[in-house]
Amino acid sequence: MRPASTLMMAHNCGARQAALCLYPATMNLSLQFHDSEVRDVQATGEGLIVAFSVAAVRSSDRRNGADGYVMNLEMLLTRATWSGAPADGVGRLSTGVLSIDDVPLSPLPLPFARDGQVEVSLNFANGTLLTVAAAAVALRFSGEPRWVESYAC
Repeated sequence: MRPASTLMMAHNCGARQAALCLYPATMNLSLQFHDSEVRDVQATGEGLIVAFSVAAVRSSDRRNGADGYVMNLEMLLTRATWSGAPADGVGRLSTGVLSIDDVPLSPLPLPFARDGQVEVSLNFANGTLLTVAAAAVALRFSGEPRWVESYAC
């Protein structure tokens, strides 16, 4: 059984065989709010769900780290209250901060779950500011994460 904080991917091991040698490699990913894009923010009976269309991440398993993106990431905020309009929380994030019990957390490993006094502040490129107070937070994948490396200079 693999640890919950890893993402399984396959890569070519470079074997010079007729058959392709596939080797499962784990990737330890951490969320970077800036440059992530939010598809939508939905209020539920339990709180808020922030659904990312793409989430900017860093992989610590690559030499010197590697920036990239994953899809299908959701942030669930349980027993949440908020200021700002969730419906306007769409598009690229300029900045974001997640604190638990007054301690800012960065980087945020994926997946991630924690109870406590959760505070989230999301600043969108469109000018929207969404601040959330919650009793718990979970960052989880709703489907296959699909890592795409960034080639930005």
